Formats: sequence, C-alpha cells, structure tokens
Amino acid sequence: MSEVEQFDRPPVLGVEENLWTNAPAEIRLRHIADIRRMIEEQIAAGNTSSVQELARELVRDAVDWVGGLCGTDVLRLAQENPLAGNDPLGHIAGRVILALPILVSPADDFGQELLFEIAAVASGDHPKMFAKRAGEKSKYRISRHQLEALKWEKFLEGRGQSAVARQNRISSAFNLTWDAIRRWRSECSAALGAAYVDEALANSRTLGELNLADRADLWTGALRHPTVELAAAEYWQEKRSNISTE
Repeated sequence: MSEVEQFDRPPVLGVEENLWTNAPAEIRLRHIADIRRMIEEQIAAGNTSSVQELARELVRDAVDWVGGLCGTDVLRLAQENPLAGNDPLGHIAGRVILALPILVSPADDFGQELLFEIAAVASGDHPKMFAKRAGEKSKYRISRHQLEALKWEKFLEGRGQSAVARQNRISSAFNLTWDAIRRWRSECSAALGAAYVDEALANSRTLGELNLADRADLWTGALRHPTVELAAAEYWQEKRSNISTE
C-alpha cells in the first residue's frame, strides 16, 4: 500500500474518514495533485461529463486542505464582518467574498453578481437572482424539515432501535402519526430530488451505525439537528411562517 493509498479519502462516509482528515498535509496535497492529473487526462480524452463528480471532490478536498492550513480561529476571524451588525446579508456577503476564488469562472461573473445581488437586497431593492419563480408555491423549506424526520428514523434504525420505538419517538416529537410522516418521502423527493433524498437517508443510517450523533450537516446532507425535538420545532415554526405569509 502506497503512502497516498493509506490515507485515501473515502468516497462518501466511513470509518476511515478521520484517518483522511488527520493525514499529513503533504499527503493530502499529493492526493489533490493526483486527482487533478486524472481529471486533466479524462478531459483530454473527451470524457468531461464522466469526471464532474471527481472535479467536485478535487475542489472540496482543496478547500478543506486550505481551511486546515489556516485553522479555525483564522477562518472565523476572516469571516467576521463587524460593520454588518445584526444584518444577516452583510455577514453572508463577507463569506461570499472569501469564496470568490472558487466562484469565479472565465465564462461568467457569478461571484460578483452574487455580491451585487446581496448588496442590492440589503439596500432595499427587490431580489432578481433570488426572486421567486412564477407558478405553484415552493415547498423547499418545508421539505427540508420533513426530510429531517425521515433522516432521524434512519439514524435510529442504524443505532439498532426497533421500528416501533423509533417511529413512536419521531411521531411524538412531530405530533403526527407515523403514517403521515412516512408519506413525506415522496414529497421530499419531488421538491429536493430523489437522488439527494436517497443519499441523505443512507448517510443518516450510516451515522447511526457509527454512533456519530454529533456530526453536523455533511455535504451529503446527513443530520442537521442535535435532537429529534429540535427538528420538529423548526418544522412547525416553518409551517406557521408559511401560513402567515399566504
């Protein structure tokens, strides 16, 4: 086994993930260089579409590596925007500025346009980039909260709880029957995409098997909430918000 293979990054989630995170910087950098070389070879062969996910992995690993070099305190300091006060848009703009190097593309000005949109909305303009699409009312936020209930069911299944025990716990937290909650899967798939929902549920079950309840919102969409009860509270808060704005 080579030095790079020893610390090879798992494709989604597994027991070797901490090993990769703690790998020496030079090993991670070499791994990143290997991925880039693989991508360039495939692009040269005309296989652009087949390496898109590999390109995403390269960017994720490179950003994660740079973040590790900077350290948590430096990242936090760099993202702070004292002038924003309590304005969430000001704080979002501060983070977007840091992300501009990976948002910028020779083909467009997406990063700059995003900053312009944030500044315009913060100044009172109606949103354009984030304007609601015409047609049926979106259920994206509600679906994200519904998905939390389904992910908790899979997480508790991974922990070894019986179907009756885990479903009763979730039903009690959400104050709904399990028969109503289980039907949310089709609604979530329609709003969020079936592939995303399937992957999020599979990863939540894996988290349960690994007893990793403290892992928060991986890029694969695993558990966002520390408790079932908090997930339920945010669901009902969003429901009340939707009703009040209709």
